[in-house]
Amino acid sequence: MVSDQNRHRIDAAKQLMDAGDSAGASRRLTELVEKKVPEALFLASTFSASSSESDEQFERRSLEMLRESANLGYLPAMYALANCYEVGDLVEQDSAAAMLWYKRASEGGDDRAKFRYGLALLSGVGGTQDALLGTKLINEAADAGVEGASEALEDELRK
Repeated sequence: MVSDQNRHRIDAAKQLMDAGDSAGASRRLTELVEKKVPEALFLASTFSASSSESDEQFERRSLEMLRESANLGYLPAMYALANCYEVGDLVEQDSAAAMLWYKRASEGGDDRAKFRYGLALLSGVGGTQDALLGTKLINEAADAGVEGASEALEDELRK
């Protein structure tokens, strides 16, 4: 749970990010990142606040913060890390790791992860196939309005 003071800092950092002021956003998040606040770690993983940071340094720092935020249970970070593993962005492509993170995020209630994990369960990507659970998760994602879920569910029902 994020305290009111931390929420204010995170919201201010988001506004600065939206305005293109990544250095200002970084300053707002620094203390929270040092305290390992999961949402702050996730936000700080999305931008480079220093012109002296190389692309390689940014990617390494970004992945480290993303993993830390995900390990602390922050659902958007779990979903983002799953995406990284699924497509091989910042990490070597690893379907099993992607499905593990989609599963964790899905179990935490992330509707987009329910969709992605449900699709994987239908097809067996990542090593596990479970059509019943996959269909259930995709249905939940469709009920939540996740883009593409309704269509995927219709396709599955036609089979």
